[in-house]
Amino acid sequence: MVDEGRDALSEMIAQARDPLLRAAGAPEDSRPPLPHMTLARIQRRASAAERREALRWAQGIDLRGVVFTAAAVALYTWAADRQERLFQIVERHDFGS
Repeated sequence: MVDEGRDALSEMIAQARDPLLRAAGAPEDSRPPLPHMTLARIQRRASAAERREALRWAQGIDLRGVVFTAAAVALYTWAADRQERLFQIVERHDFGS
């Protein structure tokens, strides 16, 4: 979860999300933006045992002492040609140095 700068990042997500969802013909998302960083994501086809193991692994990680500064944030989506790359940047915001 993002700590410092959370409000500004939430606003950037909200501003980018609504027009992108409309353009894609997707339903609106009424949930508040949740600024976060995904470190790992289990595959959808994972078995129940694999999901339990992933949860056990994740619960053992302590990131409370980890602090970093992001130079930029980007909103990604699936790439049209996944043979070339899996994701593409839809919108990017660089923070001032």
